[in-house]
Amino acid sequence: MTRYRHLITDDNRKWWTLGAMCFALFMIMLDNTVVNVALPSIQRDLHAQISQLEWWSTGTPSPSPS
Repeated sequence: MTRYRHLITDDNRKWWTLGAMCFALFMIMLDNTVVNVALPSIQRDLHAQISQLEWWSTGTPSPSPS
């Protein structure tokens, strides 16, 4: 990390932080999309009921505030 220390200065630190937060939000949204797309396959393969799928989708760990 010391190799790239010159890229992060006091002037642009807020933009690096914003970029990191946007990337994290994108990853959370991507994870939620993958889980929602996989729900029909999960239901078919595991013979799950709708109520079990609700638990599956809400129980998937994601650091988003609810």
